[in-house]
Amino acid sequence: MPHRTNHASEGGAIRIADVSDDAGYAAHESASLETTERITSHSHGDIIIKMHLVPVGVASDKIRRAIARAYRPRVVEQRNAVGTLSVCFDDFPRTAWTEGGRILRDHGVRGTFYVCGRLCETTWDGQAMFTVDDIQAIHAEGHELACQTFQHISCLRAGRSELESSVRTNQAFVREHVGDVKLRSFAYPYGDASVTSKRFLVRRFDSVRGVDAGVNTGTFDIGQLKAVGLEVGKRPFEDVEEWVMRAAARRAWIVVYTHDVQPSPSHYGCRPEDLDRLLRVAKAAGLRILPVDSALQAVTSEGP
Repeated sequence: MPHRTNHASEGGAIRIADVSDDAGYAAHESASLETTERITSHSHGDIIIKMHLVPVGVASDKIRRAIARAYRPRVVEQRNAVGTLSVCFDDFPRTAWTEGGRILRDHGVRGTFYVCGRLCETTWDGQAMFTVDDIQAIHAEGHELACQTFQHISCLRAGRSELESSVRTNQAFVREHVGDVKLRSFAYPYGDASVTSKRFLVRRFDSVRGVDAGVNTGTFDIGQLKAVGLEVGKRPFEDVEEWVMRAAARRAWIVVYTHDVQPSPSHYGCRPEDLDRLLRVAKAAGLRILPVDSALQAVTSEGP
């Protein structure tokens, strides 16, 4: 049940925020915080947050992101018997499909492609982006089409109405060009999440993915899945390989994301041989390879 309680403490006034009311929490979230003391509990969309109240305008994005990570409105329990890998392409440049799709095909596996409709048939950050033909071919080959915001706006910056409109527009874009396809998975553009956006998105998607490095195991947050970037500018391949080994040892679900796939990739992309190696390493470690929507179902429905 919703609750709102005020307490006093030695460090100043402490408020336990009621976030079952989106409008109420938006006020708390936009109000500035000196620090987040502790997340004390969570269940079924309610969270208790203890925070110092300080003048509006002082809070940083770093604090808002930290609160969003701690807020877990929807958690699920791992039940899978074997480790699982999902390969994702964000935004996405054409080479994610022309090169990345070819490599997936060679390995006989399927991936997840997160669509931002406004980027279709454009050049963005020096990259030729996907075309309508690409998303039709992706769907025809059984890969998952998934959702980001239509304009690639940050969920930390967008208000609820703007976010809702952007998601609805993106879903309509995919339906217009591919048919009656339900987008079941979402990824935060830039990895940016707020409590307001997280609460909204977990009600509309089966899973919501972030960019915080890690594997999903035990009881994990479906509103901000952990993921590991296969990006030449972020980490060496050996670090990604180590995460794959951890997933295999713990029977965990590892989600790996990248952007472009080409011999000279951007800071956020990978080389074809990197993606090929990832799939080879995962197979050798005994991981099954599934798109995000299929992996979620498998990971949470199987017995030990």
